[in-house]
Amino acid sequence: MGCLKDQSTAVKELTSCSKKFEYPVVWGNDLQSEHERFLTEEVFNGTPLIVTDYPRDIKAFYMRGNDDGKTCAAMDVLVPK
Repeated sequence: MGCLKDQSTAVKELTSCSKKFEYPVVWGNDLQSEHERFLTEEVFNGTPLIVTDYPRDIKAFYMRGNDDGKTCAAMDVLVPK
């Protein structure tokens, strides 16, 4: 498996690049398919990526909250085409 990044770091990677996305990249919003593709295909050069610690407000109520009170113990595995 490839890299492991929390959602906050993934958002920073997306907002610091010069690519213009159809959907805005904002912490607190879920990542869109175009964001996920860009991360795996461009930023991490075709390497699968695990994104963790999503904002608590966008995930299901039963996800375990992290100690920071803002994120939860959720993860997604992103795989390039």
